[in-house]
Parts: sequence; C-alpha cells; structure tokens
Amino acid sequence: MKKIRAGLFVVAFIATSQMFAAHWMLENDWNVEQYYRHKKIIEELEKHTKSHKYKLQSEATVRDYDVLQYDFELEWYDILLAEKTSPEQRQWNGQITITLKSKIDNLNAIELDAIGLEILDVRLAHENSIIDHGISPTPQIIENILTVPLSPLGNPLMTGEVIRIRIFYKYVNEENIGFNLYYKNDVLAGYKVEEQIAYTVNSPEYARYWFPCNDTPGDKARANLKVSVPKDFTVASNGNLDSIVEISTEDGRNISTYYWSDTTQIATFLINATASIYKEYSEWFKSPNIEDSIEIKYYVWENDYDGNTFNAVEALKRTVQMLEFFSNTFTDYPFCKYGTVSAHPFIYSAMENQTMTMINRQVLRWVSGMETVLAHEIAHQWFGDLVSSKNWNDIWFKEGAATWAEALWEVVRYQNENRYFSVMRSKSVNYFQYPAIFTKPIYGNPTSIIFQNPYVFLTYNKAGWIYHQLHILLGEELNLSILRNLLNHFKFGNIDAYEFRDFYKEKTQGLELDFDIDLFFEQWLFGAGHPQYDCQTTRTKIENDDDEILYDVQLTITQTQNLENVAEVFKMPIYITFLKKQANNQYISVYSERVINDQKVQEYSFYNVPDFDICKVDTLRTLCQNINVVITNIDEMADKNKISVFPNPAISQNFIYVSKPIVANFLTVGIGNSEIEISNSLGIKIDISSLELTDKYQIDISKLPTGLYFVRFGNQIEKFTVVR
Repeated sequence: MKKIRAGLFVVAFIATSQMFAAHWMLENDWNVEQYYRHKKIIEELEKHTKSHKYKLQSEATVRDYDVLQYDFELEWYDILLAEKTSPEQRQWNGQITITLKSKIDNLNAIELDAIGLEILDVRLAHENSIIDHGISPTPQIIENILTVPLSPLGNPLMTGEVIRIRIFYKYVNEENIGFNLYYKNDVLAGYKVEEQIAYTVNSPEYARYWFPCNDTPGDKARANLKVSVPKDFTVASNGNLDSIVEISTEDGRNISTYYWSDTTQIATFLINATASIYKEYSEWFKSPNIEDSIEIKYYVWENDYDGNTFNAVEALKRTVQMLEFFSNTFTDYPFCKYGTVSAHPFIYSAMENQTMTMINRQVLRWVSGMETVLAHEIAHQWFGDLVSSKNWNDIWFKEGAATWAEALWEVVRYQNENRYFSVMRSKSVNYFQYPAIFTKPIYGNPTSIIFQNPYVFLTYNKAGWIYHQLHILLGEELNLSILRNLLNHFKFGNIDAYEFRDFYKEKTQGLELDFDIDLFFEQWLFGAGHPQYDCQTTRTKIENDDDEILYDVQLTITQTQNLENVAEVFKMPIYITFLKKQANNQYISVYSERVINDQKVQEYSFYNVPDFDICKVDTLRTLCQNINVVITNIDEMADKNKISVFPNPAISQNFIYVSKPIVANFLTVGIGNSEIEISNSLGIKIDISSLELTDKYQIDISKLPTGLYFVRFGNQIEKFTVVR
C-alpha cells in the first residue's frame, strides 16, 4: 500500500521514487534520454498530488462487534454519463448490508465510521430472518460516526449473536476522496482522461467517505459488490466476476450490472470498485501446488494497450513471472484471481487492492524501474492481503515486507545476486537522508505521522531492513521457512508486532543463534535509530615469501550514537569488510568476517588479511553508519618503545589512540605513572575521558576544538593536532 504525505505528495511517490533514484545511479543500461524521461514521470506524479489533502482520522478503535460480510449495491449509471457541470452530478445512491457478530453480551448499539453521506433509511434483521425492522427516526452521522441503535430488535445482542444492518444512503461528498470521479477529455497531470472513470480508493481510512463501515484494518470481512453502470462500461473489483446482467429500461437506459464476490476475507482498506470503458485482456499463471491455473485480468484504456506513450503490454509483461516467483518464494498464491486496473489521475503510484491492484497510468509509461512498483504490489497479496496488519501501528509489517520483496525480485529480473544488495542499499541511503527520524521507532508512532514524509521512510525503508537483517542473520533458508510458516499460520487474518516477534522466537527456539531475537526486535522495531561506528584500524605488514601483500589487523570499534530513544549499544552480529580500491575507482571486498559486537568499545584481531584500503562495518548487511574510518600502518609509527598518537592529525575525529610501548615492563623505558594527561598549547590540562584497551588507550577528543595538543603518558610526551 502506498500512503500520502499530509497536504504535500504521495508516499507511494516518496517510497518508490527514492527507489527510482537509486536505479538512476545503479543501472548501467540506461542512457541519458531514458534517465530524463524517467525523471519527468516522477516530477509529474509529484506535481499532480501536491494539492491532495491527507485525512487520517484517528487511532484505530476496537469495537465490540466483528463484521462478517459487506454486501454492496452501487448505482453509478448516471455519474458515468454526466457532464462536468455541478456537484450534484457526482451524487449516487448506494446500499450496504453489513452482517456482523457481537463480541460481548448486552450490545445495544453499533457505531460505524461514515463521513459526508446522506443516510436515507436504516433497517435491522436477525440472522436468517426475512423480517426487517425499521428505525425511526433514521439515524444520522454525528461527528463522523453513524450510531445504529439495536432496540428495534427487542433485546440487546449477546456474545456470538449475528444480525444484518441494511443502510440506504446517498453519496454527496464533493471532494475526490474515497470515491473518485473524473471526466472524459479533462487534462490532468499533463494527460487527457481517455474515458469517464469512477473508482474507490480506501487506504488508509477513506472507505468511510463512501460507505458506512468499521474502517480499520483489523476487522476483515467478506465483500460482495453489485455495481450498475452504462452499457459499454466495465467494472473491475475484488474476487470473482460471477455475472453481468444487462437490461434496457423504458426510458432508454441500457444498464450493465456487475456482480463480484469472494469467499476470502478482506480488510476494509483493500475493497475496490473501478468503472470505465476498458480494454480487457487476460493471462494465466500456475501456482506450484494448485491444480488449476489462475487468471490474471488486465483493465486498461484502449490507447494504453500497446501505444507509444502508454504501453500495458510492455509494462506488465512480467506479471506472470512475478506471481510465479513469489508463489515459490512465499506460499501458493492465496486468492481466486489476480488483476491490474489502470487509473488516471490516481493519488498513489499503485495500491494493492486484494486480487485487483490499481496502478497509476504513469506506470504504463514503461521505463526501467517502474517494474519494481509492480513487484511491490504483487508481494502485498501475501504481506498485507493474505495476512493483514492488525492496526496502523503494524503497517510496517506489510510495507516492510513488500519493500524487501522488491530486492528479492531484482535478483530474478537481472539474474544477478548483487542486485539484492543494490536495492537494499538504496533503501538505507534514503533513510539516512532524514536525521529527524532517527529518534523515532518504526512501531508506536502517532497515527498522524506514520504516513508523512519523512517518517514514511521508517514505515517502508527501515521496516524493509528488519526483513533484510533477519535474512542475513538467520540465513536465507531459515528466514524464508519462518515467513512461509507465518503466512500459513495467520492466513486470511491479521498480525501485530508482538505476534510477529513471538513467532520468530518460537521458530528459532532451541537453535544456537549468535544473537538474541527478543533484543533484536526491541532495538530495531520498538527502539529508534541505528548504530554509528567509529572504526580505528592498525595494521602490520606480514613478511612472506610470496609477492602477495598480507596484514595482521587490530580493529577498534566504538558505537558513538547518542540520541533519545536510541540504544547506547546495539548488540548483534556485524560483518567487518575489507575493501580494496580498483583502477576504476570502485571498491571490491577482499575479505569479510562476521563478529559479535555487544560492547560500546570492542577490539578485534584479524590475521593474514589481503591488501586493503578501507576497513569498516559492512553497510550492506547492517543498517548503520560508519562515522569515522581510519587506518594506521604500524611500521609508519614512531619508535615502538615509545608512545605514539594516531590518527595524527585527527581530522574530524571523535577519538585518538595512544599506543602502549611494545615492551614487557613500562618502567624499563621510564614510563613511570601510566595515567594519561592531555594539555593544550599553553600547557593547560584538559579534562578528558580515556579507556584502556589491549595495546592502546582510547581518548575522547570530540569536544576539543582545532588546535595543537600534547599527550603525556608517564614520562613520555607526544604532540598531536586536531582539525575540525
């Protein structure tokens, strides 16, 4: 699902355009013309959506009932033939029958979310009863809530009791929110609307704008839609198309009524109906363990099928391959069909409506990179649709998974394992652009900000790295096995962060892991920020008979993060990577090793390491920043029987290191008192923090300004320079 920023632009645009930007940098097969063509598309998407008002209402309310089924009857005939003349032309009549079950005893009223609808009549009936009970006076919406009293039924509902509420209403909202209507030949976002189009988009909480409902992702229900439109118009929706009934009325109207239904439950924000004059075509794909092939239905405007500007055939050509890949990677495709319907204009780049993804028409302007949008939405059929987030706090579950799945798909698309890390690198790069979000966790933020820029990069990018780091730390085979089990265990239901964590704990119980699952989630999901590393390396060249250059390496890593809500020490395995610069100015890894990092300051030794230019924590496998990376050659230092200061000069450094003399007894070289003192050029002693390590001392100089300083260690003195 793609969200929007309040009053500015679409999070779909944010979350995917940052990926596109990475493609501009990472893809070698793009020429200059392709780059600027792609850039123009993104700019047009942003321009179109800047004025859209984002209206997330409130924290999700847990209600005392469970919706079992929504049955819709939508009369869209007149609006699809109307000219753009007045707000009244947007109005249409609807009927919603809500079947629900009480979760408590003595339930005497039902509260439904609804905004800007004219309620015409409300009727009640017990389960299996053919008798409706009217309510007088007709309930009306007050402060965005429609309260339906149950007194006409005679008694309050008891736990498990099922009733039907039938609501007749008129859609009278003038704004395109929830329900959207655009007129043929209007020019929007630089392109003409080819045909009259009406569609719904419910995410995040827009369903209440076009039908009364329990507008929360946690209350999934079955949905059946009956939509009446003019002949020649097509309705695309969730589930199976059961039938199309065509009638001609005495007043000359030719009406087509589409009946869509599904037996699987759906979250409210995924319900969709779209009507326009479309060209339809189909493909089929085979999920591994399902006997029958599954249909893929496409709905696009005639000119967009294989046109020069918009080309659905080209843009959507790998849909079958994506569905097959994710079916093999996760579990069998869980629904009766898959579909793609195009809309223009559309406030998101795409929306993963269950079994019927809606895409912005701009996605059909095929350029390399847009395909990842399609992969993201298809992955949502498992993460978000099959298993849905329990509430908006848990939106990270599906958006993180779909973001991570983009990287999985890139490996298949390019047949190159390195593409996986390229995509995940692009996600981290964009996360790191916004230090304001470093103090916020992924989970537990106010609902009012979780879809806004820049916090959306927590919801998508950092959440994607939750999956990526589990993939790295547990290994591909184990991690995918756990996720497959999770999808099967929670299928057609919902999940929250604690259930996700506990499932991983259960499936790894008894395994000898080198990290703590509880602590991982505490630090990365419920906590904020990420580790920042200061890496100080000393190396000694090894004498050998070959021409190969080898080193023995001493590495000191210090975690320097110091922000509110951020752990002082991230305790987990990390990868130390040694990189060598090539003739083309690119760096390649010559050696890598997994180590445990569970202290603020920690030392590591590596032996026989090939020649390298950089030693740091691998940012492709851990979401982190290497703040300082310094290498000192031991053979370039002063007399080994005397103290040495490195790095010297200390340019933009937080620490310097004072080496201990390489002798058995300090007193033999006149060290005397081994306390370290720092003084400035005037001889004034400066308070400093020092830490004794194996063969050196770490001195915190983060508060020292530019200047010349002296370090005294016993009877020895060395000068050093700080440059800020």
